[in-house]
Amino acid sequence: LAGLLQSPMWARVTTVLTVLLPQFAMRLFEATIEGPRNLRFNRIEEKDDPDSKAWVALVLDRSGSMSGDPIIIAKAYCFICVLFLKTKYKEVAISMISHDAQEYLWKTEEEFFKIGAGGGTVAVPAWELVFNIAEYGARSKTTNVSAGRYPAAAWNRYMFHATDGD
Repeated sequence: LAGLLQSPMWARVTTVLTVLLPQFAMRLFEATIEGPRNLRFNRIEEKDDPDSKAWVALVLDRSGSMSGDPIIIAKAYCFICVLFLKTKYKEVAISMISHDAQEYLWKTEEEFFKIGAGGGTVAVPAWELVFNIAEYGARSKTTNVSAGRYPAAAWNRYMFHATDGD
C-alpha cells in the first residue's frame, strides 16, 4: 500500500479525488439540508454494536482494457470502499480477488495493489470464488491461496466489483 501511495498514478487519483469529492459533498449537503423540517423528520440515528463485523470481497477486473487510468481508478475505488467500511464496523475482513479469464485470490494488499492489466474478461470465476469463500471457505485454483468462511449470521457481507464493463 505504501508503494501505491508514492506512485505517480496515485498522484493522478488524489487530484481527481480532491477536485470531485468536495463538489460531490457540497451537492449532497445542499440536497439534504433544505430546511429544519427535513432535519427533524429525516434523521438516522446510529447505534453502536460491539460485535459488528464485515467481510469485503474486492473484485478487480485486470483485463487488457483496464490498462492505464481505469485500473488506477479501480484500485482507488477499492481502497476507499474499505476505508469507509472500517469507519462503520469494529472488524473488517478483506478478500482481494482479481480476474481476467480466471480468478486470482491475493494474500496481501501489496500483491493486490501491484496488479497490472492484461488478458481477457470473464468475471464468472471470480464471482463463484466470492460465493464459495462466503459460504464454505475456498481456495483459489490459480494462486492456491485460501480464505475462510464468512457466514451471513455472523458477518455483514459486501462485494465491490471494479470493472470498465468490457
